[in-house]
Amino acid sequence: MFSLAKDIGVTSGFNLGNRNVSFLCNNLERLFLSLYANTANDAAPTATEPIISSFFIRVLLMNNDNYCFLLRGQLSIIMLKVCHKKMHGTYTIKCVLYIYMRLFTLLLFIAFSVAASAQQKQLSKSASQFHIARLKYSGGGDWYNDPSCEPNLLRFVRNNSNIDVNPDYLWVDLASDDIFNYPFLFMTGHGNIEFTDAEAKRLRAYLEAGGFLYADDDYGMDKAFRREMKKVFPERELQELPFDHPVFHSHFDFPTGVPKTHEHDGKQPESFGYFSGKRLCVLYTYESNPSDGWADPDIHSDPPEKRQEALRFGMNIIVFALTQSQYQ
Repeated sequence: MFSLAKDIGVTSGFNLGNRNVSFLCNNLERLFLSLYANTANDAAPTATEPIISSFFIRVLLMNNDNYCFLLRGQLSIIMLKVCHKKMHGTYTIKCVLYIYMRLFTLLLFIAFSVAASAQQKQLSKSASQFHIARLKYSGGGDWYNDPSCEPNLLRFVRNNSNIDVNPDYLWVDLASDDIFNYPFLFMTGHGNIEFTDAEAKRLRAYLEAGGFLYADDDYGMDKAFRREMKKVFPERELQELPFDHPVFHSHFDFPTGVPKTHEHDGKQPESFGYFSGKRLCVLYTYESNPSDGWADPDIHSDPPEKRQEALRFGMNIIVFALTQSQYQ
């Protein structure tokens, strides 16, 4: 019994540590070949089938030595059964089927484990990437308009910097604590905005904890935005940002401040902010609407140079939000 176990590297003292899994696969293959050679008269499957089975294990376990312990356990169970049958001289189809059942269970477990591991790695990577979360608010305004804005901007950032971004569109409700999962919120719209007292307190807590909000008046939300932000910071006023503020120079240079992407009422574009200490926590652009320039080209038919200008300013906002501690 122990001679056969020793031949394939499986004994009660089996201990390969982190040796390459392919060693185990090769030995498993030898076990099946040996077994089938002794069951030729018992209508056993062809000797090519264990090679295929071994190949599948190699693929599933490629560069994944963490499954050594699982293989050890399964091989030990198989060997006990095989050795028992050898002692009694009764290699039977029942024995072969038993081994196949154990192997099939092993393969299923490994397949699901590898898939789960890959999914977990993808989730971890996604969690480490920079996102923009669109802020959903109440009041009737179209908080959801132009959903292509953020993905286009983030792709522009990815193509022009080393910032690891996730360009997927996503939104988060101000009524939910999920806002704390995203360090950068974006809000826009054309109409009314309403914050409940709880939402105003939540947004204030988010901003004072290090969060950043960029709000862009898409024409028609200025009055409501200013009114509702007084609920968030009743003791503070929106401050106009000077042209030398770092947000206008963090990556691309905008010597006259925020660019004017859309005409609106024909007024001069303006930028305002709320501060938490010395940190800019809210950036608000008025009579400029750069986020419209981030949308797909056929949405607003902006000239290419206007879209490029708007995308560059959007990238400035992101770079500034991620690095503004160096300016304080």
